[in-house]
Amino acid sequence: MRPYYDHAGITIYHGDAREVLPQLEQLPACITDPVWPNSVFPGVVDPRALFAEACNLLTCETLVVHLGCGSDPRFLGAVPDRFPFIRVCWMRYARPSYRGRVLVASDVACFTIRRQGRG
Repeated sequence: MRPYYDHAGITIYHGDAREVLPQLEQLPACITDPVWPNSVFPGVVDPRALFAEACNLLTCETLVVHLGCGSDPRFLGAVPDRFPFIRVCWMRYARPSYRGRVLVASDVACFTIRRQGRG
């Protein structure tokens, strides 16, 4: 498996997480911007189930999930119980744009951490 980007200690893999994650030595944290329910990706029938499958492959201690301002937060129900919610962090303000009549800005990241003694 070849990285999509690899420079200065930052490595990005582009592919199906269910295939990539088992091949990686997982570090303490995972930052992800998963396929969202309101996205259009060919072949992705159930984005929530796909996200749940990928989360179940994680062995990291900390999970950070990027949420767009138009994303339904109920999607986070796919995060396993071993990653309880810690906090929401507003991302740095960027020039807003529009998606139809919706103003797109103020994305957030949800931070979780694995409970001690749980898989």
